[in-house]
Amino acid sequence: AGLGAPAERPAPADRTAPAGPLPAQLPAMAGSYVGRRRQMRELDALVSPDPARRAHVVAVVGAPGVGKTALAKHWAHARREHFEDGQLFVDLRGHSPLPTLRPGDVLAQFLRALGAPPGRLPADEDEAAALYRTLLADKQMLIVLDNARDAEQVRPLIPGARGCAVVITSRSRLVGLVASDGARQLALDVLAPDEARQLLAGTIGESRVAAEEEAARRLVRVCGGLPLAIRIAGANLLARNVGIADYCDELAGDDMLSRLHIEGDRRSTVRAAFELSYRALPGDAQRMFRLLSVVPGPDLTADGAAALADSTSACAAGLLVSLTDAHLVRERAPGRFGLHDLLRSYARELVSREEAHAARQRLFDWYLYHADAAARLLYPAGPGASDPCAGSGPSAALVFSDQGQASEWLDSERENLAGAVLQASGAGFTTVAWRLAESLHGYLAQGMYTGDCLKVATASLFAATADGEPRAQASAQLRRAECHRSLANTAQALELFGSALELARQAGWHDGQVLALRGIGAAHQENGAGRLARDYLSQARELARRGSAAAGATGENGGENGGEDSGWNGG
Repeated sequence: AGLGAPAERPAPADRTAPAGPLPAQLPAMAGSYVGRRRQMRELDALVSPDPARRAHVVAVVGAPGVGKTALAKHWAHARREHFEDGQLFVDLRGHSPLPTLRPGDVLAQFLRALGAPPGRLPADEDEAAALYRTLLADKQMLIVLDNARDAEQVRPLIPGARGCAVVITSRSRLVGLVASDGARQLALDVLAPDEARQLLAGTIGESRVAAEEEAARRLVRVCGGLPLAIRIAGANLLARNVGIADYCDELAGDDMLSRLHIEGDRRSTVRAAFELSYRALPGDAQRMFRLLSVVPGPDLTADGAAALADSTSACAAGLLVSLTDAHLVRERAPGRFGLHDLLRSYARELVSREEAHAARQRLFDWYLYHADAAARLLYPAGPGASDPCAGSGPSAALVFSDQGQASEWLDSERENLAGAVLQASGAGFTTVAWRLAESLHGYLAQGMYTGDCLKVATASLFAATADGEPRAQASAQLRRAECHRSLANTAQALELFGSALELARQAGWHDGQVLALRGIGAAHQENGAGRLARDYLSQARELARRGSAAAGATGENGGENGGEDSGWNGG
């Protein structure tokens, strides 16, 4: 399905040079890829030299494990020379145990990759989408939107520029995109027998397949032509070094992969293949696999895995490599390891409640220890710097030698940290949840991660309420109010600022009261209610003045800024 040189398009005279390196976000390809020639030709419509045949959006749809993402990545790597301005990629997590990504979060990620200054990203989703389309107006760029939930999730991420191409993968049919947005649908089915046989040969070697040709074809039939099941079966053959015919007999005896023939029961069948791989692992690798199911984000480092398992980083790294070699864990990015969605579900079934609880405690303590250390370096006036964290340090503590290293750690762990607050709040680790949320606030607010900031603040509020901590409740309400104000939800912001004011009064938190009054005044000002705004801002100034006077009388360093210099930056 090869093509000639990319179609020539006249470059605009005022084409703007990128501010940094071109985005090249495509994940690594699998070790082997076979078949799908017809589908590759259909995707080639995205780079057709004939404008009448050229497609703008192609939606690759099909069942779980059928190879949608593998096809999209293979085609994208093979045709990347057609997109001189780079490639954007995101896993939308539309069908995942992890929270689905909102279009606004993805737009912020893409805008940063396109060179937009982080501090000037639009908070409004429509404005962000408009800026995204503007930046791509004269580009020739490939956008891969993987694992989409529905048409509404991806519609804001489709640029208007005809020089750009969009590949979407989803378990949904995305009929709305076909009907309303002119997308072409590419339905992916299981592999044909010859292609399935080639995939098995690419996994375990052509010589082994040729030596047991009939057994190999029987095995791929038992796997139902499902690429994920075939790859897992191949991994088991490599790990156990048994004959293909003997392996087929074992599967039939245990009634495992034969379930693949049941329509709609592919998940149960894949689980059976996971079980064989799991049983072939040594005990310490089995334990690491089980514990990975409690990770709150998509992946983690060897240091995070060491905290999770209470081991050394070197030992954790070795176990992660072993699990990766067994195809039970994948290296999603250099040095970051995670479970496939179905494998995560399987591992969650294996871990006991006591084992999971202890692992979460260790991991949450590790996140809290390092998030607090990063906050002390980067945001010394923030709440995370004013309250020492409880708990002992991790078994393999990261040392932040400077602000740059701390910032890089927060960037790489952002999803895990936000997920940890939500998971900790829901799992009964309430003190960890609100302390971690306070340590993260400066980073999330200054980075304009409004969606994460709001989710974290809400979970923090529930946790602080469960702990009976009015000061922490007030801080969480202030953060929620500022998030809603930045999203132009003024009525909601006013309600939350009022709640934060009452909570701060109950807690005797002077600076929190000042911040709440200022927030109420600013919100009224934005609503055009000038008299109300002046009244509340005047109250805030008077309260700040009294606080400064009291602090001066007792020798404390209160400062005249009231709340601004006293432990919370207002979001």
